[in-house]
Amino acid sequence: AAQRGRAARANVGRLKADKAAAEAAAREAAAAADGAQQEATDATDAEQAAMHPSPEIAKAGGAGGEDEENAAATKLQAVQRGRTARAKVAGLRSAQLAAEARAAAADSSLEADAAAEATEEQQAAAATTLQAAQRGRAARAKLRADKAAADAKVAELDAQLATAEVEAVHFDGTEQEQTAATKLQAVQRGRRARTDVGQLRKQRESAAAASAATADSLADAELASDGLLEASSAATCKSEDTAAATAGLGRLSSGGAPTAGAGGVSAMAGDGYYDTDAMRRAPGSDEMARNAVRMHHSFGLDSTARNNLAYIAEDTLMFTVGNVVQTLDLTTLQQTYLHGIDGGGVGMVCVHPTMAFFALGEKGTNPNVYIYEYPSLRLTKVLRGGTEQAYSCGRFSPDGSKLATVGGYPDFWLTVWDWKKESIVLRSKAFSQDVFDVHFSPFFEGQLTSSGTGHIRFWKMAGTFTGLKLQGDIGRFGNEDLSDIAGYAELPDGKVLSGTESGRLLLWDGGLIKAVLLRA
Repeated sequence: AAQRGRAARANVGRLKADKAAAEAAAREAAAAADGAQQEATDATDAEQAAMHPSPEIAKAGGAGGEDEENAAATKLQAVQRGRTARAKVAGLRSAQLAAEARAAAADSSLEADAAAEATEEQQAAAATTLQAAQRGRAARAKLRADKAAADAKVAELDAQLATAEVEAVHFDGTEQEQTAATKLQAVQRGRRARTDVGQLRKQRESAAAASAATADSLADAELASDGLLEASSAATCKSEDTAAATAGLGRLSSGGAPTAGAGGVSAMAGDGYYDTDAMRRAPGSDEMARNAVRMHHSFGLDSTARNNLAYIAEDTLMFTVGNVVQTLDLTTLQQTYLHGIDGGGVGMVCVHPTMAFFALGEKGTNPNVYIYEYPSLRLTKVLRGGTEQAYSCGRFSPDGSKLATVGGYPDFWLTVWDWKKESIVLRSKAFSQDVFDVHFSPFFEGQLTSSGTGHIRFWKMAGTFTGLKLQGDIGRFGNEDLSDIAGYAELPDGKVLSGTESGRLLLWDGGLIKAVLLRA
């Protein structure tokens, strides 16, 4: 009995040390949790202020689409900071409760050993009452330890849940706020993709080197051509090599530079038009040459393509079929066929207001927009760098001086061209999903409208301190169901009437719905 008593007293000393260490750890965790709680309170206040702004701030923030997107991005960041702070508090509370559980477990063991020690020492005195009290304290200490362990487990789960919520941020808001939140998250993901910049810069350097080499070759050819022309004048004759050199160095009558075609041959003919055969992509090893077969007749059109039917003359229709642009004379039913150049198919076709030109946007790798004369079907202009894979839609301005095109996935670029100069005027990302159509305003110069999957957007060419820019205002659906918009029309006062998937007509004014029209 004496030996058991000594062993129990030694164990009591160890348990007291464990309890003291656990209590110290609990106090440290509690202090850290209190500090984090203050940070979480501040972050929660900021989150509430962002989620529920005052009427004055809300009114000021509704001035335009970009302002609302910035406000929504700020709101998302406030939510993320608030949840991160609360996750930190939950983790520290979990550590505090775990330490308290260890202290309670040590206290429980301490009470049990003390009860055992008292039992041996007090047997002779039959201290039954004291033994019962000590055993009761030990039982209560065990219960406190069990409860502390359970609280610690709950706190651990709360911390895990709070951490998960930081990764899965979502909040209720307008469609613009949700779009901005998605945009911010996409930007955060995009930061991880910046390693591609080096590769793109190398590609650009290679392209610049190729361009410089082409310029040097062009200068050498010009010198050779001048020498041949002088020799020709002196001898009053012209060799075949001289004729080839002068033909290859023809100049655009309206300005511009010749473009290298297949095999390094100039794609610009001497009469100021492009040579489509020289520009056409060479067939692959598993492809048949285009001149191996002749188009005899076409029996249809691509009925799934949008804006794929236009008048090119009073009695002639134009539309696309695969890699071919086709015209149909409604009087004689005669058909003509114009094959694509880039080889990936035709993405869009649109007709100039004078019907003297039409634009053909193709598909492929870095496809071009080709401007043809009508009815000669001669290629007069080539617009480069408007999209990466395919053009989805395009329109000429009412006066015919500008052309707007929209690319498809992955860039969705809206580009405004000075097509006669073959140059880009303005560019902006139209949307993050498919765009069905784009129009210049027939009443207000410098304004455009685009629409597509789940959106409509109103554009202005606005002068800023950094120059002319395209500024887009996303239409807010408000209480109306979000809808794809395939068709719309602008009214003389600037309001826009659009259709919806449900058949309801929406009257838009400055990005807001002013009226909903439906059948009574």
